[in-house]
Amino acid sequence: MSQKTIRLGHKSRPIKNINAAHLDDLVRAFVMDRLQAAHRVDLRPLAPASRDHWIRETLASVSLAPDHLKVEIAAEKVQANIEEQRAARAEGSNRVPAPARRARASRSRASVDVIPTCPFTPEIEDHGTRCVLTLRLQIKRLDRRRVLIAPDGSELCTARTLAGQPIPNTAIVNAIGLAFVWHRELVTEGITIDALANKYRFSDTRVRDLLNLTQLRPAILKATLTGNLPKRTSLRNLVVAGIDLDWSRQEQ
Repeated sequence: MSQKTIRLGHKSRPIKNINAAHLDDLVRAFVMDRLQAAHRVDLRPLAPASRDHWIRETLASVSLAPDHLKVEIAAEKVQANIEEQRAARAEGSNRVPAPARRARASRSRASVDVIPTCPFTPEIEDHGTRCVLTLRLQIKRLDRRRVLIAPDGSELCTARTLAGQPIPNTAIVNAIGLAFVWHRELVTEGITIDALANKYRFSDTRVRDLLNLTQLRPAILKATLTGNLPKRTSLRNLVVAGIDLDWSRQEQ
């Protein structure tokens, strides 16, 4: 949430709040692309904690406006990080920086390493000690959420594995799986929706809503399960789409 919004109230600012995780991923993608292009520093093979350490040390400022995101990178901090990595490699096993130790723990806990990527090239202003990256965007309100999208309406940021594979939304995938389990029980066992709700400890309204997922067009289900669904699409969007049995309108 904007600090000015906190101090002056919601009516004072054009942007009230934004999803911090989505904004963080976009900044990560920005900085990683710039480091690789300008400094030949590839952060993608590193563990998440080590990547985030690099990014935090590199950033000078981040500002979001209704039509653009501006990220400022400090060149001297980039060089300092490069020198620190060289020193760590030279000393070998005698010196393991704290970020690297945290990175090892993070990698062991994470089953999938998520790499945010941005397919758009920002405007670049290189001032020597400072490099300013500006990405044009728009903020849309969808399903009671504010999302960042490109001016043409496409996705600004996608999540992929280190190998470049898209990553599905686990919560949505689990909801679809549960809906098909319920559907099978309704058809093969003759169980009622009320009984399903009691068995799985959901409200009957929630069960009815999620059952709509079983009526989605196969192409939509495939995109969801393979991670190719637009990131801004929510579970609620899919539930509402499943109510309409016309597949072309579901796509819309």
